[in-house]
Amino acid sequence: MIKLEMPNIQGLVEHVGKEIHSRVSNRTPVRTGTARDGWELTVQPDTVRINNSVPYIGILENGTSTHKANNMVRTTMEEVPSIIGDYLRNNK
Repeated sequence: MIKLEMPNIQGLVEHVGKEIHSRVSNRTPVRTGTARDGWELTVQPDTVRINNSVPYIGILENGTSTHKANNMVRTTMEEVPSIIGDYLRNNK
């Protein structure tokens, strides 16, 4: 018989959400601090919501013809598999 251990799903969800929030916030450029301070994290059972309602957050993320893209969300989302892997390795 094979015994499979299931990870703590709620712990995983919370860890991933907090880590994404931290990384996105830290990557957000700061002129006045409004955009960086605008990141909100909401963690509910099996759900994580990260939001920024600053009107120009899309310009910071994607850039324009005159502003370089910062890709703080895109870069962080590419790291999610390793964030999950690290959690699973450290929480057996």
